[in-house]
Amino acid sequence: MVLAELQNWQECRTAVLEYENDSIYLYNHPHHGNPELKSLWIANTKRRWFGKSDIKSDMDKGLQPYMPKEDCNESGYIKDFKNSGNWELQWGLDQNSIAVSYQGKIIAIMPEWSGVNGFYGYSAGVMGETPLAWPLKDDNIQINRFLKEKEFLESWSESTWITHQERLLKAFDALYSGESRYFAADEGKWPPLGIHYCNTGDTEFMATVGMSQLPMPEYGMPHEEPEEFRRIELAMACRPISDFQPLAQYLSGQSTYPWNFGSHFDHGHTMPCEQLREVGSNASFVAFVDKAKFLPEVLMPSFEGNSVRLLFMLPIYESEQRYAEEKSTQELLKIIENECEDPFDLFREAIV
Repeated sequence: MVLAELQNWQECRTAVLEYENDSIYLYNHPHHGNPELKSLWIANTKRRWFGKSDIKSDMDKGLQPYMPKEDCNESGYIKDFKNSGNWELQWGLDQNSIAVSYQGKIIAIMPEWSGVNGFYGYSAGVMGETPLAWPLKDDNIQINRFLKEKEFLESWSESTWITHQERLLKAFDALYSGESRYFAADEGKWPPLGIHYCNTGDTEFMATVGMSQLPMPEYGMPHEEPEEFRRIELAMACRPISDFQPLAQYLSGQSTYPWNFGSHFDHGHTMPCEQLREVGSNASFVAFVDKAKFLPEVLMPSFEGNSVRLLFMLPIYESEQRYAEEKSTQELLKIIENECEDPFDLFREAIV
């Protein structure tokens, strides 16, 4: 029995709250071959006074497991569960985490790292760490995070977007000035997103406009303060080519990647880019770069009190990508800085 259901904005996952076997579970259903299904125990719906509950036995029968009574506190039993008005599902801005509220209070959270090392999420109804859920205590920082994100969503308006959009375009115009165009890339969905294009005469520049409204998933980030690295815009720059559309389409396609795959982009990452071949280049990868001698300095506007980084997608050859994997992208960039006359030339020779 489905109690509540909510698809995220990127339309890559659906959260489902489901009742079965005297228990309520939250499921995170991936779309389009994304990572595996995740589940989290929310509560039992009645007390079983007689007989012993066995998690493994329920799973062997294909049932969602009933939480043994010795692991439950008073919050672990919800009788009025069929009233849909009591439930609310909230996707995190990272599009991978979910909070469950009952009668206006958050009672469970499935963070983005759910499913790692036997951990699936937090629930207020469990007393200790179990295979089905860990305790959700009042001082859990995830609660405050979801409350703040809800405030942001409720306060967001068209003027929020227009102000941020104008600030981003102003930063890009200061970086490269010339004939410019703007393309909507959000297909009418929230959050709004666009592609800025500029031709200065000797450089074609493209950048996303709006990615930074959503923080990227932070799991796996190597930074001590990931909040300062989670908001980005992507950019590409090259010498003039006959048709920039394949690269613009590639840029647009990568603009939802972090949320679709529960990942993030960072300085030094590399990724295949077959569209480079479509415009006549022999390069077939890009390296994500935010610091290099050959990059122009750019002053990016902040958003919601967080820094916004501009990550350039630098075209590189397959041999250079292998070198980056073996030695590090930073070592590759040092060679490019010292030996490559024009890193933005799509038709340059490979340097390694």
